[in-house]
Order: sequence, then C-alpha cells, then structure tokens
Amino acid sequence: MAQQMDQGSLIEGARLGWNPAQTGIHNYLQATAIYRQQWVDFAGAPQRLGFYAQFPFRDANTGVGIALEQQETGPFKRTDVQLNYAYHLQLGRGQLSLGISGQFGAYIYDPADQVLAEANDPLAVGDRVTTRIFNVGGGIFYQSVENEDYLEEHFFAGLGIRQALPADLLFTDDSGTSNLQQTLHGYAVVGYRFDWQDAFLEPSVQLDYARSNLFLPRLNLTYELHEAFWVGVAMDGTFSLSGQAGFIFGDDNTWQGRVGLFASRNVNPTGIDAGTTVGAMAAWRYFR
Repeated sequence: MAQQMDQGSLIEGARLGWNPAQTGIHNYLQATAIYRQQWVDFAGAPQRLGFYAQFPFRDANTGVGIALEQQETGPFKRTDVQLNYAYHLQLGRGQLSLGISGQFGAYIYDPADQVLAEANDPLAVGDRVTTRIFNVGGGIFYQSVENEDYLEEHFFAGLGIRQALPADLLFTDDSGTSNLQQTLHGYAVVGYRFDWQDAFLEPSVQLDYARSNLFLPRLNLTYELHEAFWVGVAMDGTFSLSGQAGFIFGDDNTWQGRVGLFASRNVNPTGIDAGTTVGAMAAWRYFR
C-alpha cells in the first residue's frame, strides 16, 4: 500500500499522464519523449521511458491524447498505455476542462533480475510472470485564459487521479504474500503565470498522493524566455532539490522544438542519501 507510480512530472508535456483534463488545453499539438534514471548510485534503481502526445480539436472543444510509459525496477517491469479524452468549457475568458482516461498495463516479474536481501523472500521463487490490468482515471483543470492565450498572465489549478479502481497484481500462487494491489494515486497543482515582457515566471505548488495517506508536496518555479530557453527549480517534502533547463528553437508561429535536461538530488539535513536522479526530454509543438 505504497506509492507505485512515478512522481508527478516537472515536464509540462508529460502532465497529461497524471491529469487527463490537461489534454489539449492549449492551441498546439505536442509530442514529448522523456527518459529518467532514478537513484543512479543504486543497482536495479528505477528507469523510466515515457512518450506523450496530445491533439486539441478547437471546433469541438475537446482534446485527445496518449501516454506510453515503461518503468523498470529490479525484477519488475511495467508498461502502460493510457488514452485520454478532455472536454473544454469556456467560462468567460477562462477555460474549465474535464478529462477521463483508460489505462492498459502489463506487469512483468522476472526472478532472474532480482537482488535479494533475504533468501526466504516469498517472491524469490518461481518463473517469469506477466499480469495485465485495465484501470481508469479522471481529472479537472481550470485556467483563467482561453487556450490560445496561455502565454498571458493567468491563474491555473487542477486535480487528477490514476488507478481509480482496485486491482490485484498476483505474481505467485500465494495471494497472501505476493498480492501487490494497485492503489489510487492523485495529483494536484495550483499556480500563477506572470507575464514578464518576452518571458514568463511561473511559481506553483504541487501535491502527489498515494493511498494510505502518503503525501509528497513540492514547490516549483519556472522561468521561460519565449523562443529561447527555460529553467526551473523545485523542492519537495523529502528535501529533494530538482532543476531543469532547456533550449527552444523553431518558428514560434508554426512549430517549435524543445530539448532539455533535468536532475534531482536529496539534500536532507539528516544525511540520508537517496541518490541522484537524472533525465532528458525532447518535445515538438505544432501551432494551430
């Protein structure tokens, strides 16, 4: 009954994976690829590869998207395909979005890849096993401007959930010791984008949640100079300090490319070493 999914992403293009209501909320198509290596100092640490694409249909006030994610941690490998649908309601100059998602997951347990702390671990025996599960999610998101005015100064807030349905993950015949039951995960964010000449400054507060009262708060701050670069920093409740930076290129009226790097390091004053996390991303936008 712990956190089973990755933390809510610092990368804007991946947020539709956590909140389907953020699918197609702007006036551009976007495809984003992300690679993340967590805890580089530890053998068998989580590795994650994600691909996200979203398509706004402005005439129909809707957005559709897809998220493909693969995460590998020691003997466990998880592959998810998530399909999103969002409907956008115009509220004055603002926009309220409602979203739903369907998630298809394949989970592989391979005992040949495990590192054992106890020889009698009940999961330490058996053959390679694959379990497949379907689940659903949903979300709501509000921004105080219309989709094509996202660079202007505005307020935004959203709430999303994943794995809303309980589901059993059985990897051996003994359900009492090897049932890694899926639990509900949540993601909330609230922030403000300040228009600053040819740039914006965006502070936000984010909260990740996993059932059994596990909360991870995070403070984010992003600065972006249009058609040039962006930088961002964040600090979460475990004293992990994160940073990201990247370059922007292309024709801002038609298309735009983005490439960047990100990293985090635990700076807990108790001296607990949670290792270093590194990653890279690339994105392409086409404006409509």
